[in-house]
Amino acid sequence: MLNCRIVAAAALLVASCSQSPTDSAAEDPQPPPGPVDPGEQVDDNAVADEPGTPDLPTDPGDPLPEPAVSYYKDIKPLIEGYCLGCHTKGGIRESVPFETYEQVAAMAPLIRQKVVDREMPPYLAGPGCNEYWFDERLEESEIQLVSDWVDDGAPAGSQTVAPNPTPDVQHSSMSRVDLTLEMAESYVPDGYPDDYRCFLIDWPLDKEAFVTGFRANPGNPTVVHHVIAYVVPPNMVDTFQGYDDADPEHGYTCFGSPGGGAAGFTGGVRWLGGWAPGGTGSDFPPDTGIAMEPGSKIALQVHYNVLTADPTPDLTSISLKLDDQVAKPAFVLPWTNVYWVISDSMNIPAGDADVTYGFAWDPTSVDLLGLTGEPLTIYSATLHMHELGTGGRIFIDRQSGDEECLLDIPRWDFGWQRSFGLKKPTTLYPGDRLGLSCTWDNSPANQKFVDGQQLPAQDVKWGDGTQDEMCLGVFYMTVAD
Repeated sequence: MLNCRIVAAAALLVASCSQSPTDSAAEDPQPPPGPVDPGEQVDDNAVADEPGTPDLPTDPGDPLPEPAVSYYKDIKPLIEGYCLGCHTKGGIRESVPFETYEQVAAMAPLIRQKVVDREMPPYLAGPGCNEYWFDERLEESEIQLVSDWVDDGAPAGSQTVAPNPTPDVQHSSMSRVDLTLEMAESYVPDGYPDDYRCFLIDWPLDKEAFVTGFRANPGNPTVVHHVIAYVVPPNMVDTFQGYDDADPEHGYTCFGSPGGGAAGFTGGVRWLGGWAPGGTGSDFPPDTGIAMEPGSKIALQVHYNVLTADPTPDLTSISLKLDDQVAKPAFVLPWTNVYWVISDSMNIPAGDADVTYGFAWDPTSVDLLGLTGEPLTIYSATLHMHELGTGGRIFIDRQSGDEECLLDIPRWDFGWQRSFGLKKPTTLYPGDRLGLSCTWDNSPANQKFVDGQQLPAQDVKWGDGTQDEMCLGVFYMTVAD
């Protein structure tokens, strides 16, 4: 996709021939030379370039001068720092590799468009709200470099010129993997268009441990919409095993929650970690972790979105970092307006291109969560919507009347969901309200395509299916000191 031209800028030196007075007289008269600067060194063997003379090297073996912005000097370091984590073999965008000049050059105009529009790298948090770990946004100067390079024809430049330093971009990752747990066998989704399935996995350790890092590994990303791992404590294992035993297929159907309803959550069933498209694994904040008791199970909920008649099998797993002790036991809090869920009050009308819902409530006042009256420390925030979402915010309404912004996503992209770790964890006090606001576009032009046909717009409410919608916040928390 690149028109690649080489820019040459070399001075033309023309050697003059010896001429006799007679030869000179035979030539057309030439204008006298202009005045010479007394400090200028004059080459008696050179003449001025004739008008229109191209700038070319005098010797075919002379090196071409280096372009102002080149791939090897300027662009390759940016690719290595920001892009190769995904655009390489084994990465989530390995189908569009950026490993060679030719591969990058072929995509240059599209790369510029995505970079200038800040769609790539896919870091959705907007500026001015909060500061996060693993900020992968390009600097404005780096965006200008990419734009200038493409404008100049995306020259390769010389591989012998010293490249700029590779940007020190810190990507979210796990420092180590101590345990990987996998579904007992592969599963072929058979629900259309959505199949929610839970798979029970035994917890193998015989003493208490703390999960201090989490990564989900979707076995078949083409059909996996999301993955949530739930901790099922020993007192709830028989209940959940009953769900599994009652279903003749591998696993059991589990729309919305892993089962157990309110009794499950009051009985200690909790989120361990999750994955949605674009998510990556990471360590949990230092000195924190989620407790796992011997005799527990993991309920691995996998949401399959199936839009083909012949889906392929999935074998999803989770990878965990473990420690024997932590200073602060942590938990994951999913947060939304319960009335959107139980009363269909979150209606997004067909054809409406700009619909917003929001709410704010004090989680320390919700008895079901078991947090009554406790101040909480928030370490990270995640926003989850489906494919009609266009933007959203997470905030705290303080008792003082001030608002504290935790996360602002002005341009939602379902394919790039992640957790944003706060560089400065914040405390939520009893009486403060934790709020969400989400906006959707349900216009005909914003409907997805299936088999080459765009689906018609229809009224949408809260629901578990991909064609439904959600406005969900997820927080990693501890009880405050």
